[in-house]
Amino acid sequence: AYTLNTRPTSTTQLTATNVDLVNGIETVVVPPDASNAPYEISEPILAAQPLPYIWGPTDNVNFYLGCGDPLRPGTLYWSKGNNPDSAPDTNQQDITSPSEPLQNGCWSSGFGMVFSPERAWVVWPNYFNALATIQGTEGSTWSIQLSGCRRGLYMPRAIATEGANVFYRAKDGICVSVAGGPEESITDKDLYNLFPHEGMVPQPATRGGYTVMPPDDTQPQAQRMCVASGYLYYDYMDTTNTPRTLVYDVAAGGWVWDKYQYPATVHTLEEGPTVNGVLTGCSDGSIRPLNNTGSEVGSVVVLVPAGDAGDARAQKHWGDVYVEVGQHA
Repeated sequence: AYTLNTRPTSTTQLTATNVDLVNGIETVVVPPDASNAPYEISEPILAAQPLPYIWGPTDNVNFYLGCGDPLRPGTLYWSKGNNPDSAPDTNQQDITSPSEPLQNGCWSSGFGMVFSPERAWVVWPNYFNALATIQGTEGSTWSIQLSGCRRGLYMPRAIATEGANVFYRAKDGICVSVAGGPEESITDKDLYNLFPHEGMVPQPATRGGYTVMPPDDTQPQAQRMCVASGYLYYDYMDTTNTPRTLVYDVAAGGWVWDKYQYPATVHTLEEGPTVNGVLTGCSDGSIRPLNNTGSEVGSVVVLVPAGDAGDARAQKHWGDVYVEVGQHA
């Protein structure tokens, strides 16, 4: 048996050594040169195996957590504290069976969450019996408890946080959970038809002559969420293969449909000490900030429920309407 003395850098050559006792002296021994030699690794440790979904950092000691291992889909992984490039074998925990793969997770306001398509768990730091050693962590780094959510995460990239609010795309709509508590749908009242319910095929919603097409759930990687400056941006590819953006005002609790001259496929909060803007990645390959000035022709459709309060004849006055308008730079 020999040990590779370096990580392989060639697809055709391997170099290895061993230490044998020769006349009582430890001597480095190398295998004889050979071509097309068969070899076997009995218990391989694979390096540089990236996970598709990683979130963090946690509070205080900066851990990053991840999931999406195709060989162990129900396993939660995490890095070393303050060393996100290293994750020893001890830093893993099986959460579900492989038939219920973990989808993604988040960390916000001192707690974390990890989701499967059916359920969600709250992740808390374990300050009681976890011990960090040079080989890894002894004991469990996290206390993992089943959350109050009755619905899981359906689209792995459609998840975002604002404080203790965790927004995510479930099978039948978009939900919000506060600190891992029972989720509440924020689409059932206004956008019920856009999402599947009990076998119902999603249908377009028409408001004021504008038609909002439902998301194409056969393209899960095209569905993304981001919370920035008090708004939840839900980017998706609709059933006509067109990028769309639905925007939820977190404080007011209302939806608008953003229409861009160059459709946005992703939104993100612009980070920096003196900035507080929103950047959009557009379908033309450009990155554009949302500004109140610019030459782009833009519009927005306000999506509101229709109700007659039990009286279809009389006119009603429900309240005031305000409109916020923004443009690409």
